[in-house]
Order: sequence, then C-alpha cells, then structure tokens
Amino acid sequence: LKIYRQRLQQISNIVETNLVHLREDQLNWKPAAKCWSVAQCLKHLILASEGYLARMERVIGAYNQNKIASKKYSPTISGKIMFFMVDP
Repeated sequence: LKIYRQRLQQISNIVETNLVHLREDQLNWKPAAKCWSVAQCLKHLILASEGYLARMERVIGAYNQNKIASKKYSPTISGKIMFFMVDP
C-alpha cells in the first residue's frame, strides 16, 4: 500500500511538473479530430480512477488502524482483470 501511495504521488508530481505551465487552449488541443486532448485524457484517468482510489484509501486507513494487518491480501477475479488492464 505504501508503494501504491508513492506511485500515485509520483504520477501527480509528473502531471503537475509537465502540465501546470500549459494554457487552456494547449490542454484542449487535439492532434486530429478523432484523438483526445491532454485535458480529455486527464479527465478520463481521473474519472476512471475515482472508484477504486476511494476503496484503496479505505483499505489503507483500515491497514493503518491495524484492522486488517493480520489478513493476507487476495484480489478478486475482477481485481485481477482490472490490474491486468491497467498494467503498463
């Protein structure tokens, strides 16, 4: 869980470092009509991640309170599929 939290912070830092200086028109620019803009990609990533990030925060909170420290993590089949789909 600590590694995931660190990775999310790294991603946030990369986005902030590389995109904070862009103007609105640059963020919304599309290389082609059927392509997504940077803003659309970010919006998609944020919306797609909201559901599982909230669940991860609850798990991290429970872990930090030693409510699940003795349990071994085992993903569900849908969790395994989701992991496979987002794995680089």
